[in-house]
Amino acid sequence: MKNLLIMHNQQAVTSSTNIAETFNKQHAHILRDVDQLRKDVSNFGEMFFETTEPDSYGRDRRIYLMNRDGFTLLAMGFTGSKALHFKVEYINAFNQMERQMLQQPKSQAELIAMMAQNNVEQERRLSLVEQEQKNTREILALTNNDWRNKVNAILNGIALKLGGGQYYSDIKNESYQLLEDRAGCSISIRVNNRKAKMALRGSSKSTINKTTALDIIAEDKKLIAVYITVVKEMAVKYQLNIARHRLEEELEALSL
Repeated sequence: MKNLLIMHNQQAVTSSTNIAETFNKQHAHILRDVDQLRKDVSNFGEMFFETTEPDSYGRDRRIYLMNRDGFTLLAMGFTGSKALHFKVEYINAFNQMERQMLQQPKSQAELIAMMAQNNVEQERRLSLVEQEQKNTREILALTNNDWRNKVNAILNGIALKLGGGQYYSDIKNESYQLLEDRAGCSISIRVNNRKAKMALRGSSKSTINKTTALDIIAEDKKLIAVYITVVKEMAVKYQLNIARHRLEEELEALSL
């Protein structure tokens, strides 16, 4: 079915010729019915607009344009299941076009405001993309140099993003579990073995208790490389902003 509606004076309207074609009626009969409404309806001019359009021979012929109310008034007399179907089609078309009209700016000022808002939103999206790219570059720049401090800063930052220092233990354990899965070893067993050896050598209890998984990782260059990769992936996963000044703030806030 061809387009049922057109725009006229910022209104959605249909034409008497369109209605005649859609409902399979003679246009002369549609004009007759509308002319009768002109006699009986006091606000006829608010719903119907008389004009002309060229016929198939290029000659001007009289037609009516009508808005939703005019169409509804005219189509009340159309009966039958087929007519009902077409009436529903027209009502749906009016609803759709009116929704589209509500979304359009109604003045130059509104148009300018809409364009400005679109520009702001576009710049915001670009800024987010640029920041994400920067974060990714900084994450990937993490190397074996000073890796312990950088790894701790990233894990602290993730914990802070999740809600605070209470999440640090969970994040740290997640990183160790990923390391064990990736490297095929048990860090906790290695820590316990190290502590047992230290006890046999007569190390103090406080020194033994200070031994951590990071001490075990630090002894093995392969584990260091795998662990750095794991922490990089976690930083990307949790979408961490790791700009230097943010890390410092996060470390101070956590006070771990």
